[in-house]
Amino acid sequence: IKFDHELKKKTWFNIGGKSKIFYKANNLKDLVKFLKIIDNKEKIFILGAGSNTLITDNFFDGIANPIKGIADWLLRIGLGIAFFLHGYGKLPISEGFVGWLGSKGVPMAELTAYLVAWGEILAGLGIIVGGIIANSLSELGHLITRVSGGAIGVIMIFALLIAHSDWGIFFGERGSVLFASEQLFLLLLGTYFAIKGNK
Repeated sequence: IKFDHELKKKTWFNIGGKSKIFYKANNLKDLVKFLKIIDNKEKIFILGAGSNTLITDNFFDGIANPIKGIADWLLRIGLGIAFFLHGYGKLPISEGFVGWLGSKGVPMAELTAYLVAWGEILAGLGIIVGGIIANSLSELGHLITRVSGGAIGVIMIFALLIAHSDWGIFFGERGSVLFASEQLFLLLLGTYFAIKGNK
């Protein structure tokens, strides 16, 4: 067992920082004993021969650590822009959209059409803005993200119930399967941010 061990000599590219703990087993019995001692209290990365492996120059704490900070932003930007464009594309509100909502039994169809369009625009912007102000106005940014995510979830639930109630869940005609549609993933992403916020 070695502590604060340089990893660059263990990879083919000869780059990388230190590992908190480095262990090389002499045999299977030693490896089993070591893993029992660790008992899932530390992150474990099996290096193998070190081929095709890149390790950050920072202190090693997981192979994806250098980019994990942008993971939420990939989801946030994708969801925010997609939802903004969904709403923006409905403006100006057309008589066809109002008539279609009315034909589905939606009350106050014209008012609902405006609420849906502006709800999508504001929720999409809110998901992005909530993340932008997270550092300077932490609690406000957290609240905006959660409210926007919740709004997206509610809008998507009603969209699925009103427009796609005849869809199959796993199987059905092309373009009419819930788990093969972007609508479900917009709902799931909205719910994700409603639950998680900026935390």
